[in-house]
Amino acid sequence: MRDNPCMRYILTLLPMLLCALATAAFAQEPTPREMVTEGCTLVSPFHVMSATVATSENLSPLVWGTELASSADTRGLQGTQPVPGWLGNYGSGRVAIWDGHPGFFGSGADGRDDNDRLRIQLIDWLRDNGSMAFARGHGEKPMDEVLSGSCWQHLLDSAADPHELDGELTTENLTGSGLLVIGSSWQRITDSELDAVEDFVLNGGGLLVIGIGWAYSGYADDPDPDFYIPNRLGERFGWRVQFGTIKDPGTPLGEAGAPAFSVLPLEDYRPARIHVLRGLPQQIDDVVSQAAADPQDIFVVEGKYTGLCLPNAYWAELDSVSGILELLDSVYLSHNALIGNANPPYGGERIWFVPQVSDEPGWYMHSGNPVVYKAHAAEDIVRTYNTEGRLGWGIVHELGHNMHISSCGNNMVPDGTGENWANVWSVWTNNAFGWPQHERYAREGNPYHDRPDYAQLSSDNWILLDCLDMIWQRYGWDGMQAFLTDVATRRAAGEKLRDNAERQRLLIEGMSIGYGIDFSELFAHWGFPVSDETRALLSKYPRSEIAIQ
Repeated sequence: MRDNPCMRYILTLLPMLLCALATAAFAQEPTPREMVTEGCTLVSPFHVMSATVATSENLSPLVWGTELASSADTRGLQGTQPVPGWLGNYGSGRVAIWDGHPGFFGSGADGRDDNDRLRIQLIDWLRDNGSMAFARGHGEKPMDEVLSGSCWQHLLDSAADPHELDGELTTENLTGSGLLVIGSSWQRITDSELDAVEDFVLNGGGLLVIGIGWAYSGYADDPDPDFYIPNRLGERFGWRVQFGTIKDPGTPLGEAGAPAFSVLPLEDYRPARIHVLRGLPQQIDDVVSQAAADPQDIFVVEGKYTGLCLPNAYWAELDSVSGILELLDSVYLSHNALIGNANPPYGGERIWFVPQVSDEPGWYMHSGNPVVYKAHAAEDIVRTYNTEGRLGWGIVHELGHNMHISSCGNNMVPDGTGENWANVWSVWTNNAFGWPQHERYAREGNPYHDRPDYAQLSSDNWILLDCLDMIWQRYGWDGMQAFLTDVATRRAAGEKLRDNAERQRLLIEGMSIGYGIDFSELFAHWGFPVSDETRALLSKYPRSEIAIQ
């Protein structure tokens, strides 16, 4: 055979050509999350309201966390934030759930271009060039109130044909739509509607479910989680809203007991394993060597009632890891003793203490589950434990918030006195352990008692606490314990007071009954409204001996 230079050249190129074809054939398509977040450097949604977990491997986090941010991570560990939103494929279709603040989709003034980019790219991925239908049969908002102005204009410019579907969702009225939006609703969805929606997605449709955040659950007529539309849909598509995990948006500038979580730039997220150490003290103390060996990972040590996460560098500085964990458990038990263990916070679920890197002003620690503290507070936690053998005021105080918020439902907390009530548990526990009280403790009450002004009491973090101290100094703590045990017991049975006058009445009557002493005149002197009915109810008890000028 004659040598053919052309054929020889082709044969030389053939391996490279085959390699290129193979590489192209096996090149990975971008994931749904990569497509939706492309070009988004920093996304800043509204504060987290509910953590939502994936029960399907087909879903991945919409915004937060690494791929490890799954059902095992609903607590907001550093680097893997709680996940309020997920997205993924289902059959031939596409689904997404968002159970953070619904305003994330509707805000037109959040100040971040990336937010609208994320919203638009999510909608475009879900609808896949089809039209966009908004459900209206379950009390949802009108469609032009669901999305921001930029998103709405994008729909009009891209011929998405936005339209509303009144009444029940059916196979017939879903036919022809590319994306169905179900959002911000508190009415029921029927099984036949669920069937129709599932068939719609299986056959190529898109579904966007926007929840209202479980912080609003107290306002629902039926707080049954299986009534909540996002969870009803999640049964079909692979997610579950975790009630009682991450609470509403108020902090750091609003309501206490509600941690808010910052969103890091997407490129700052890194794969990190989460190690939870529990069991014998020796196993817990192993965290020091493990954190040193794997400094990129996250470590939590768990006791019976509490868990602690520290920035890795601080584990080696603790005199005893198991010792501080035992102390956290002991403080938790002490707090619960003040309510007679009637209704442990968050249903008795273990409470974690988790660091958060944040330069947001106005907070140091947040109550809730988890208790979240600024990462630099770890230095104070470690130093106080090592040098004084105790926990600082902050941890004891935040656990106190959990007691009055979760265990007692704030039923006995008149407006403006939440910080006072967290400190009630602080004083009780510090007394029990022989620890020093806060420098402001028992300093504000006596001057106020001489010149009471209820507006001042209801806006100060210490006055009510120090007024209560007059009762403790004279009558001890047994009556307070009986009172709070009754409040927690009734809260466990579902009682929730929403009116400030009812909370004031419960405080006066409940403390008087708990102590067997009529405190009506004392509270009236402090500026509380006291009705004739309350005075008549308490008249059977001896009147308080605390002098009123």
